[in-house]
Amino acid sequence: MGKVLLNLKRKRNNSGSTIVIVLIMTSFVLILSTLITTTTMVNLKMKMIASQSKKTFYTSEEAVDEIYAALGKASMECFNASYEVIVRSFLTSIIILQLWLRLIMKKQMLL
Repeated sequence: MGKVLLNLKRKRNNSGSTIVIVLIMTSFVLILSTLITTTTMVNLKMKMIASQSKKTFYTSEEAVDEIYAALGKASMECFNASYEVIVRSFLTSIIILQLWLRLIMKKQMLL
């Protein structure tokens, strides 16, 4: 009879430890799920930031390309205008030089 009472006391003591183990395991699963959720949220935020960064980069690169093209067009227009001025000046100086040479040749013929 003494052994039966001893066994009953052991069974009563084991039932409390089962609840503790279940609570510990539940806490572990809860902590693990919280970590997974937090990691997923951080990963999602990082992907959104990377996507926004790429979008900003390509937008700014497009703006730089447009500015580069506009500057190229403006510089070509300036070069063309200055080339025309120089060619006109050169042609004018050639005409003046021809007139001057004709004048000199006429003076030499008169002498």
